[in-house]
Amino acid sequence: MKKFTTTSFIILGLTIALIGCNATTEEDSLSKTGQKIEVVSNGETENIITSVQEIEDFVESLHMEAWELGQLPDHATESKRYELYKLDTITLVAVTPNDESSMNGVIISYEDIPYIRLSTESLSFDFKVPEEVADQLR
Repeated sequence: MKKFTTTSFIILGLTIALIGCNATTEEDSLSKTGQKIEVVSNGETENIITSVQEIEDFVESLHMEAWELGQLPDHATESKRYELYKLDTITLVAVTPNDESSMNGVIISYEDIPYIRLSTESLSFDFKVPEEVADQLR
């Protein structure tokens, strides 16, 4: 039960981080939502996903309900990084709006194994994912 609860909170947090609560239309772009996903391979940015619809499609394609907490094998070789960005939250200390996006999470895929690492600023989890999800992320 504890494993299910932990996994559920992680999936919920990732979904909120990627989709956000303030998206108003499918035509929103980075300029309005501040959300983006940078796909990085070998240190080079391959693609940047900014539209709300593309981000939602990406999240749905991950089939997070099928992820299982697991131990990353020692021989894991990084394939791609999916860097997750969103607008900084306005706080009482910073009362002026900030149009800068900051990275709030990373999904790392690995070559030849169906595992990913989901990292945030303070947490990191390894998951065994379905083979089709792993293939899509490589």
